[in-house]
Amino acid sequence: MNVKRGCLLIHGFGGGVKEVFPLAERLREEGYKVICPILKGHTGRRKDLKGITYQDWITSAEAGLQDLLGECDEVYLIGFSMGGLIAINLALNYKVCGVVTLNAPIFYWDIKRIVLNIIEDIRKGKPENIKHYIRSGGSFPLSALLNFRKLLNKTKPKIKEVQCPVLLLKPFKMIR
Repeated sequence: MNVKRGCLLIHGFGGGVKEVFPLAERLREEGYKVICPILKGHTGRRKDLKGITYQDWITSAEAGLQDLLGECDEVYLIGFSMGGLIAINLALNYKVCGVVTLNAPIFYWDIKRIVLNIIEDIRKGKPENIKHYIRSGGSFPLSALLNFRKLLNKTKPKIKEVQCPVLLLKPFKMIR
């Protein structure tokens, strides 16, 4: 029996398909059908994220998943960063064989760590972390950041409800 396997690779917040392209190529070499949807508003222009909701991001990925489910016997979801949150949401509503999240943001902001970093910047007289926080927060529309937070808050308590195997991969140590 020749089983056709498929993978939906979902990129992260503010990113694009190039984030997951090397993995997609490797999976294709192994015989998987791979779809890498572009999430709504993720055009490379930050302003295009304005007015887009987390439901729009889920719907963008869902279209690719439906294509795979129509063509493949086994389907796996792989999400990078925010894409992992989207993969979990899809697994709650569709029969898939497994979910892998790569660096999914289970914790959005570690306020204690941010405060300690800012204090360290002030003590050293070098505002490296402060500049990083300003650049990170200022490069996205506030509505997109709020929708990211809504997606995280909606998804986190539901992880335990996913019925297929789930592999959550997270770095051992946070840099910032």
